[in-house]
Amino acid sequence: MFTLAQWKNVRRVDHISLPGFSVRRGFYWAHPRVRGIENRPNLKIYDPWVEAFNMAQNNIDKISNLGLIIEAAALILSQRDTDGYKDRYYNVINTLQNHALAEVNIICGAGNQQAMENYITNQSRPAKRIYINVIIVT
Repeated sequence: MFTLAQWKNVRRVDHISLPGFSVRRGFYWAHPRVRGIENRPNLKIYDPWVEAFNMAQNNIDKISNLGLIIEAAALILSQRDTDGYKDRYYNVINTLQNHALAEVNIICGAGNQQAMENYITNQSRPAKRIYINVIIVT
């Protein structure tokens, strides 16, 4: 999952990079915004959720924030065909949603299911023995 600094860098789709020079700062990169008149999704709405995910101390808080990110991204991505947004916004939102889904799979994946159960219930699952009766007719 992105850190807040990484996410802020990824969501800079309205910025271009131009070299600049000043006496005080020397050479630097300026990032002026280039925006059109078209409607566009506000990518800053994800900032608190990304920050809250990185600040979370337990898996339940992490999953809650990931769920908010996935839900908001799915809502915006479902409007892709009807709205006139540029693809650059959708690509950024899709990237964030994919990172969130991958993180959910890491936290709640099949390999971690028993560990999560032990964490929530504070007791391990008893082992089970399965008997299968097979009759072969030839």
